[in-house]
Amino acid sequence: MSLAVPTKSVAARAVDLSISSAAGPIVSGVSFEVPLGATLGIVGESGSGKSLTARALSGLLPSGVVASGRVSIGERAIELPGTPTAWRELRGHGVTLILQDPFTSLSPSHRCGAQIAWGLRERTAAGGRGRRLARRDVREAVARLLEDVNLSERVASRYPGELSGGMRQRVAVAAALAAGPVLMVADEPTTALDASNQRDVLELLARLQREHGMGMVLISHDLGMVRDVADEVLVMYAGRAVEHGPTSAVLDKPAHPYTAALRDSELPLAERLERLIAIPGRVPAPGERLAGCAFAPRCRFALDSCSQADVTLAPLPDGRLVACLVSSGPLEAARPRVVEETTAPATDVVLRVENLVKSFPGVLALAGVSLEVPAGGSVGIVGESGSGKTTLARCVAGLDVPDSGRLVFRELELTSRTRTVSQVQMVFQDPYSALNPKIRVGPALAEAARAAGRRIEQRSPEELLELVGLPTDYARKYPRELSGGERQRVAIARSLAPGPELLVCDESVSALDVSVQAQVLNLLTDLRSQLGLCLLFISHDLAVVRQVSDSIHVIKAGRIVESGRTHEVLATPGHEYTRQLISALLPTVGVSVP
Repeated sequence: MSLAVPTKSVAARAVDLSISSAAGPIVSGVSFEVPLGATLGIVGESGSGKSLTARALSGLLPSGVVASGRVSIGERAIELPGTPTAWRELRGHGVTLILQDPFTSLSPSHRCGAQIAWGLRERTAAGGRGRRLARRDVREAVARLLEDVNLSERVASRYPGELSGGMRQRVAVAAALAAGPVLMVADEPTTALDASNQRDVLELLARLQREHGMGMVLISHDLGMVRDVADEVLVMYAGRAVEHGPTSAVLDKPAHPYTAALRDSELPLAERLERLIAIPGRVPAPGERLAGCAFAPRCRFALDSCSQADVTLAPLPDGRLVACLVSSGPLEAARPRVVEETTAPATDVVLRVENLVKSFPGVLALAGVSLEVPAGGSVGIVGESGSGKTTLARCVAGLDVPDSGRLVFRELELTSRTRTVSQVQMVFQDPYSALNPKIRVGPALAEAARAAGRRIEQRSPEELLELVGLPTDYARKYPRELSGGERQRVAIARSLAPGPELLVCDESVSALDVSVQAQVLNLLTDLRSQLGLCLLFISHDLAVVRQVSDSIHVIKAGRIVESGRTHEVLATPGHEYTRQLISALLPTVGVSVP
């Protein structure tokens, strides 16, 4: 059956969309509309239901998860959950999905051109042309699509593993466009990318949407990104819509306390805050959701009545929809205290990195990097993907061996013979990968403490959990039972178990929601004060580095191109590359580049 070309202006519509699993309801009664050529942003913390909402629009829910309600794509409507045949006819030419990790959407064993061609053949089938495309036509069409996403036609002959993260995401976009969709659903499409690639991919999506006249649903926890791209925003919390309206109104002048709390959790680049604003607690799991407003236990405006009766979306005078008994209009932004930053006096050096060189086949990852980490200090390392940040982190942590150069820890050169686990520990980007899913939290922490032997006074798992702000009964939980922020706290507790003096944090908050990110950064600040820890903080996010580091090194192609006090480098960057990194964030962070 062929798909009709939509004659109406609506690309997609969801009516009373609900999603549930054996654990309970996940999404309840969400409705929205996406006009052709417009973008709807859906925001909220992990667990809010936004990604499953995106998948429900394409019929790609996980096993055991069931949807109800009605979804329309162009002129075609499906009563959920829908039949496999109905979804097969709708996917590709009707709706296409772009995921956070392009490796998830691309086959590693097929060349990029072949994967783009699959979508072209879907479009041909949907159009009812009744014939296969000639090879020459396919090659030309693939080349045009690659050109559309600013890639050379030579990329068609390469495998995804041969491309950078930004290039892989562009190939995924080209493959998604190949079938000529009415609606593009982009689920966290730039989370794994650095600021420059994020900006490029966002501009690409916006341009392609205009040129192809598609509707787009953009799922993200990054309010700045949604602010730049979306026409309207739907804010979700615990599976329900809590605010819906024009982007400028919802994100700049939020009326729901949850939206306001998300806005207040955003990190500024122009100043360093004494304490980052974070929403206390976490999003309730499906089986934990009670009657009334689900946000009430975390809301600073909550009344007793908020936890007693369900609250539904209602219009405000400005036209937006808000589900709140308390708020009747925009809520004022919180005003946290700003730190007065000065040039720090010289102090003892814990770690000296001297002329570090590291190469891999065909790649010079580090080309003579030198830096110092002072006692109790925090040193930031920033740069784009492929700049050498992670290689530096792994060499410092002892996970990679440099080709030449020295690592000196308190006058002791670190080698395989002199290094101990109690000197340097690493906190990774993905806490779930760093924790064994089959081992409970308590035994995992005890095992990490035993690795230090008798060199330190060992802390119990319960003491380590208290140190990172978690209840002691979490020792009996498995990693899968924790939220992303809780897992990262456990990962930090595990790294603290051997009693290190230096923590190497490699993109340790990049995958977290803005509020959870603030919680973890506040925790690291507290640990520096309580334990005298020093940090080597690796990130592509300048706003994060601004809040956590005293000094900064900007690295490009394995070389440090600029160094100095963090506030001075970011306020008056001296190197063109640093200025480019800052420009990639604009206008989101609201500062100008000197």
